Amino acid sequence: DLQRFMEKFEEAVREIKAWAAEPAAPKDASIRRADESVTDDQQRAAEASQLAPLRYENERLRAAMATSAAHAKQWENELATLKNNNARLTAALQDSAANVEEWKTQLSTWKEECARLKRRVQDAEALARDATEREAALRAKEGDTKHQQEIERLSKQAADLRE
Repeated sequence: DLQRFMEKFEEAVREIKAWAAEPAAPKDASIRRADESVTDDQQRAAEASQLAPLRYENERLRAAMATSAAHAKQWENELATLKNNNARLTAALQDSAANVEEWKTQLSTWKEECARLKRRVQDAEALARDATEREAALRAKEGDTKHQQEIERLSKQAADLRE
């Protein structure tokens, strides 16, 4: 093909030179056909050489587009999964916040109950101390009274003996 093209091209160049040398001479139909065939062959070769990189680029872009579409679908799935997880975590966080508020209320109630019970224990301890002190005072008084009675009894016995 290349050899045939070169032969036709050389022939066309010779005919063009001859035609250019004789501008007034009528153009021959065979020269015109040879010139057109050389031009057509050259044009086809030029178009083929220009189309090859474009075809390669087109195929490369098609493959990239297919890959891109697959990746886009994967990212859409990932986004949907993340949105679902986010919704679940948000619900769990809100539930936890509600639980924390409930626990704070319970803790406050228990602190108040604890303080009330501590006051009652302190009051009971104070009453027990008072009771213990009164009991000790009573025992002391009883002891004093018994001593007093013993003294009186002994004084009577001493007086009786003197008589």
